[in-house]
Amino acid sequence: MNQQFPDAFQSSMSTKSLSYAAYRRLEEMIVMLELAPGVIVRECDLTELTGYGRTPVRDAMKRLADDALVTIIPRRGALIAEIDIRQQMSVAEFRRPLEQMLSTLASNRRTDEEAQTISDLSQRMEAAIKANDVAAYLAADREYKRAVCRAARNPFLARSIDAMHSISRRFWYVEYKKTDEMGPTVGIQLKIMRAIISGDAEAAAAASNAYMDKVEVATRRSIELD
Repeated sequence: MNQQFPDAFQSSMSTKSLSYAAYRRLEEMIVMLELAPGVIVRECDLTELTGYGRTPVRDAMKRLADDALVTIIPRRGALIAEIDIRQQMSVAEFRRPLEQMLSTLASNRRTDEEAQTISDLSQRMEAAIKANDVAAYLAADREYKRAVCRAARNPFLARSIDAMHSISRRFWYVEYKKTDEMGPTVGIQLKIMRAIISGDAEAAAAASNAYMDKVEVATRRSIELD
C-alpha cells in the first residue's frame, strides 16, 4: 500500500508537467498568431493541434484565460483574445516596477551558470537582430524571460509578470509584421542582460527603466496610428 503514494504523486507530477507543456505550446501559438485573434477554437481541435490530451489542454486553457489570452465559452471552446493596443499601454505601466524588481533580484541572485545562460541568449538575440529574424528573436526572448525569472528566485513575481510578457510578445510580433523592423527596444534589453550577467543591480534597474520608457513610447505611437 505504501508503494501507491509515490505512484500517485508521480502521476500527479506527470499531469502537471503535461499541462504546463500544453500551456506553453498554446501560448506560443497565440503569440505567433497561429491561433488568430477573434477565432473560437474547440477543445478537440486544440488536442489535435498540440498532441496533448483533454486534461492538459483544459488545464492550459484555464491558465490562458487567467492570462487574458483567451475567454472560455462553455460548450463551445475558447475565444482567442483580440489584440487591444490600449490594453498594452496598461500592461506596460504595470510592468515597469515589476521589471525593475525582476532585473534587480536577478542581478543579485543569479548563479554563474544562469549568467552563462543569459549570455548565450544575448548572443542569440544579437544574431537574430542582425538577420532581422523576428521568430528567432522572440524564441530567445521567451527563454531569456524564463531564465531571468528563475534567477530572481521569487515565484510570486514570476507568476505576476509571466502573463504580461505573453501579452507584450504578441503585441510586438504584430507591430513587427506592420513595420518589418526589429524596433529600438532591443539594444536596451541587451544592456539589461549584460548588467544581470555582471551582477550590477543598479545598472540593470536603470536599463530596465529605460527599456520601459521605449516600450511606452512605442505603444503610444501605435495608439495614435490606430
